[in-house]
Amino acid sequence: MEDQIANKFKDSAFLTAGFEDEKKRIEKIKSLVLTYKNSLIKQTTQHSIKHDTRKNQILQSDVYNRLNEIEKRLIGNESQIYAIQQYIEQKGAESNYQGYYNNCMVILQEVNSEIIKKSLTN
Repeated sequence: MEDQIANKFKDSAFLTAGFEDEKKRIEKIKSLVLTYKNSLIKQTTQHSIKHDTRKNQILQSDVYNRLNEIEKRLIGNESQIYAIQQYIEQKGAESNYQGYYNNCMVILQEVNSEIIKKSLTN
């Protein structure tokens, strides 16, 4: 093991040459990445400018403004419709007289049967 370590470090010229080659390769990659980065920055800037101009055109458009107003009215109308539906359901539950109607019909039938019995016995 010590022999391998000693032999590895005896050949320092080979290690220095390998280091220099690796350094050149990495610097070349770095320069390529920097040029790629610069081109990406330019493209991003161009697309950003296009996006901003289109956005401004849309914001200044009459159609956009009308659609925006209609959307706001629709949202308001939907909330009003929901409130009205809730009110109707609440009032419907309050004015549900079906139970009272059924009770009255039972009492009416009892009264009618009593009247029929008395009229038949007399």
